Parts: sequence; C-alpha cells; structure tokens
Amino acid sequence: MHDNEDAASSVAAQRWDGAVLVVEPLAHLLSGHFPKRFAELADGFAEAGAHVEVLTSQGWALRSTVAAPWPTRQFGALAGWMFTQAATIRSIRGREVRVLRRSGTLIRTAILALETRRAAGKSSVQPVAIVVVTGEANPAVFALVAGKRPVILHHAAPGAGSFNTEVARAAHRFRMITGRPQPRVTLAVPDASLIATVEAELPGLAGQQLLLAGCRAVSETRAAARRALGIDQAQSVALLFGGGHSSHDPTTVFTAFRDRPDWLLIVSGKVARHADEHAVESWVTRPLVFGGFVDPAFRERVYAAADVSLLSFHPGYRRNSGTLMDAISHGRGVIASDHSFAADLVKIWGMGTVFPAGSAEGLSLALDSFDAEASRLGALAAQVHLSNKAVAVRHLETFARLGF
Repeated sequence: MHDNEDAASSVAAQRWDGAVLVVEPLAHLLSGHFPKRFAELADGFAEAGAHVEVLTSQGWALRSTVAAPWPTRQFGALAGWMFTQAATIRSIRGREVRVLRRSGTLIRTAILALETRRAAGKSSVQPVAIVVVTGEANPAVFALVAGKRPVILHHAAPGAGSFNTEVARAAHRFRMITGRPQPRVTLAVPDASLIATVEAELPGLAGQQLLLAGCRAVSETRAAARRALGIDQAQSVALLFGGGHSSHDPTTVFTAFRDRPDWLLIVSGKVARHADEHAVESWVTRPLVFGGFVDPAFRERVYAAADVSLLSFHPGYRRNSGTLMDAISHGRGVIASDHSFAADLVKIWGMGTVFPAGSAEGLSLALDSFDAEASRLGALAAQVHLSNKAVAVRHLETFARLGF
C-alpha cells in the first residue's frame, strides 16, 4: 500500500509546476486546531513535492517551537488592523445588532480574500493554487473577491445554517447579472453527506469531500512517555484530549471512568476545565489532568502514553477530528461516540469501537471489550491512506479538476 500511495504522490508532484498558498488567519491563537492543522496540511504539500507558502493575519503561534520547510507571510499592517477591528464588531451580542455582527463577518471575509490575492501574487513560484482554513468567512463573498485562482476553502463548521444564505444568494445574483465567470472556489467538507447541504446554501459553489489534515510521523515511544509521566508500564490508559468545544461531550467520559479501578484516564487540553465539575480527586483511580493549551511536544507524550483515545461528541458531529488523526499518528486505537464522522472512520478501518453517544454505560462496555492489538493494527493500516501527504495529494487532484 505504501508503494501505491508513493506512486500517486509522485504522479501528482510531477504534474505540479506551481505553488500552493495555505492560508490560516487565526494561526496566531494558541487555541484548538488554529496553530496546528494548517501547518500539517502545508507539510503534506511539501512532502508531495509542491512549493508551499503560508499566509497568516498576525503570525504563527508555534513559529519558535516547530521547524517548517515553508516561508510565512502576514497580512499588510493596515489590513491586519482592520481584520482585528472587524472581529470586535463580530463579538457584539444582542438581536438588535445582528446586522452589525454580520457586517463584521463580511468585512473580515473581504480582507481575507484581498490579502490572499496579494500574497498569491507575490509568491516566488507561479501559478498559485490556494487552500484557505477558516471558521468564519462567507464562502460566496470570498469567491466574489478572491479572483481567478483556484481555491479550496475549509470551513470549520460546514452544514445547515452555517452560512448567511441571503448574502450567498445575493452574491450569486450579482455574479450572474454582471456576467462574471463561475468561481473556482470549492468548499471542502470532511463528510460527503454534507455536500448537498452546502451546495444548496451556497448557490454557484461546489462541495468536495476532503479532509483538512491527516496523520503524521511521530517519534516518542510508549515506554518513554510513561516514564516521563510516572505511569506504570502495565497500566491500562485512556486519553481524553481536546479543546472541549460545545460539540464535545466530556461528561459521558467522566461518568464512565469515575468508579473504574482498572483504567487510568488522562485528560489533556482545554477540555480539562470540566474535570473540576466531577470531583476527580475522589475517584477510585484518580486521573492525570493537564489543562490549558498543550504544546506539540507534550501532545505527543500523552498520546504515546495511552492505549486508547476517547472521542465523545454530541450526536451529529460530522466535522474533521484532529484528535482522531493524532491517535492514528501514534497507532492508537479509538473508542468513539456514534453518529459522528470520526466513528465512521473508526468502523471503516477497524481501529477501535463505537458506543452510543451520551451513554456512560455504553462507553464502559466498550472499554471492557476493547481489543488494543486489533485496534492498533487498524490504525497502522489507516496511516498510509490518511497521512498528511495523502491528504495533500487529494487536494492537488482537486486543483487539477479545477483546471489548474
């Protein structure tokens, strides 16, 4: 399988005579996937043989700790200031200022598109194809402003109700009235079931199933990680990692582990703020809790130390899961809540098991039946097809279909 993936990458690289500009306007934030996932996708393009450049609005939070083989640009000073000020408008709350908040989004979208065009024009290698990672831009407005270069836009929350459809339809009508050509913007979605939804809400734009980023090579061993964390080598260890956003369901995990003597739970990342609500000091086996933003080195350590990674979402979570890709990177099995895109991948690759979302009893039963070795082999098989390099190659193939 490695040979087939390498052959596909080689063909894509041989056909690729331009550059890829990867854009993440929130790379300066030490929060969630903002400083991490775009960089892994950029690394994947570099591995696939493409010339890669990166654009951020205010720099990259991990620049001093992670070596990168690609140059990074920033928004111009005035554009950066306006982009930040527009975020203040977006943060205003209250129904009476709904229009004002939406205007903040549109301003940021226009600035993002214009700065993307400017950075692409300055690239040392031409022509340039573009990948934008954003959780707020209106794709229809971006397509109006972005120009003629092909763009793949990864929206953090694609799906019903994610976009201002009134603005999207107005942008589409404007394009039709003025005779502008169809945009070369594709909206990437992790789950193919979302394509029809986003195309209905964004007339004139196409959807394409593409992961944002995949898995990567890691170096820390299980034994070394456990020694560093003071964990017995024979202990069964589960990991709950993540930002603890509104779609996560950590309560189910805490409830399932509270009275278990046979498993040690590691809780790491901003999701750890929920630990205080569950009196973890009184548990039968007290968990290890590492709160706040986790730097890349420590992230590798907690994943390496675990036997299984836990993904607990509220039903209907169909987005990219960086925690799933981290688990696959380390060859770790996964127990995931059902009715999620992560659970679909777990079942496809046989790298773990699935439990009913919101059921602590179901999670506990999944722990009882968890086959660590079979799950590890499934994760290792998935690594080849879900690597950052393989994900980048699929982006290159999409660009080829867009006529790059």
